Amino acid sequence: MDIKQLVNEFFAEQNTQNFSINVAISNLRGSGDVQWTNCYSRSCKNMPDEYGRKECKLDCQWRSVNLLVSRMVSLRSDCRKSTNPDACMKTLNDTMLAERIKQRKIRDMMSQVRRQKEEFKRNQAAGARGTT
Repeated sequence: MDIKQLVNEFFAEQNTQNFSINVAISNLRGSGDVQWTNCYSRSCKNMPDEYGRKECKLDCQWRSVNLLVSRMVSLRSDCRKSTNPDACMKTLNDTMLAERIKQRKIRDMMSQVRRQKEEFKRNQAAGARGTT
């Protein structure tokens, strides 16, 4: 048996199996992790400002979670393909709720970093006035 035939048989077998919400969520989370790390590498990694870099990193994470939740919403229709559609919907809704809570925490951390940045700037300005 050649490899092409094995691959075709594998995919044919996959299509006959039921939809698994846990596998789908896992795949989405994996792609979300790749997305935010790519965003960080492109946009934030070379920022000289520590606070700006932290804020940028959190923004990349927030956007990734936002896209993840959007993609999870689109999985609702796939729950009909599962062996237990009600359990699939419950798992999906619970996971989306957890991701939204995670998103709120990231927003709170972003606010905290902004406050720290402003405090740092005020302290620098006060120090500069005190030395003149």
